[in-house]
Amino acid sequence: MNELLPALREANPGLVIFETTSPHFAQYGRIVEHPGLAAVVDYLAQNVPIGHKGVEVVPSDQGAEALDVFPALEQALMGGLPAQLGWCSGKGGALTALEYHMGSGILLAATDLVLLLGDVRALHASTLYSDNLRAFFVPARQSVELYGTTLYHTPCAARKSGFKAGVMLPRGTGEPLEEASECPTLRAKNKWMVAHVDEDELISLGVPGLIFGRALSLRPVDS
Repeated sequence: MNELLPALREANPGLVIFETTSPHFAQYGRIVEHPGLAAVVDYLAQNVPIGHKGVEVVPSDQGAEALDVFPALEQALMGGLPAQLGWCSGKGGALTALEYHMGSGILLAATDLVLLLGDVRALHASTLYSDNLRAFFVPARQSVELYGTTLYHTPCAARKSGFKAGVMLPRGTGEPLEEASECPTLRAKNKWMVAHVDEDELISLGVPGLIFGRALSLRPVDS
């Protein structure tokens, strides 16, 4: 067990935090290994900033995509389809929204972090309650595939110093739609998104409030 996880569980007694090695994770994704992932994580650790507030998201980072290992990762992890490699970072730790994509995404943890995950089939059944989500601790330098049926959003910081993570998705994901969609949850190309019913700001922007129940949050621990 990672040495940080017991302290994280103690700081968050109301939240069950699983490891990605738990059988429960198989519903949402899997741990992935590839020799090229280490170079990407090193790049993220050296080049991605952590702001003082909120979360920053960069869908496509030219420096990361220029790494020599990127074509091999496209081939091995995305089946040879064109991919984009970006990142997110920050000190967030609350459930504000969830999203899903057509096709798996690869998350590369450059720091310790926690993911709040759900199943898109619950959303389609209009029964998406926060108590049905599961929290998973992803240790620094581990990479995971998140299936296309998995609801997720930006990670929660496990440490007070914040988090950094790489995100690899089909190229074009998150780009503006060329015309308005009749589907209210489709917020950008290949990005379906719903907000927690208490997130007035997101709802005012048109994101449907379809996550019910308590607003989950994670209390980070000292670095």
